[in-house]
Amino acid sequence: MFHVGGARSALYNWAVARQSGGTFVLRIEDTDAARNQPEWIDGIINALAAIGIHGEDAAFEGPYFLRATPTGTGKRLSSSSRPAGRTTATAPGNS
Repeated sequence: MFHVGGARSALYNWAVARQSGGTFVLRIEDTDAARNQPEWIDGIINALAAIGIHGEDAAFEGPYFLRATPTGTGKRLSSSSRPAGRTTATAPGNS
């Protein structure tokens, strides 16, 4: 579910990325199979589009998914694995 706090965070990160010439990267953590439903992901993408953040924007990249590992712990992106100038937003409820 996309809520007002997630919208505020996404807008802030998108604005910072655009102002600095960077890229807004949408990362969705899909380590919880019960909450990882295609319609929920579509809902997040549609909600972002409704507030002006969409895939047609040159400063938008993603969504990328944080997949669960066989041990169930997930693999996190380290700061060194992300290119400079990128802002990453995590979908609400998936932190």
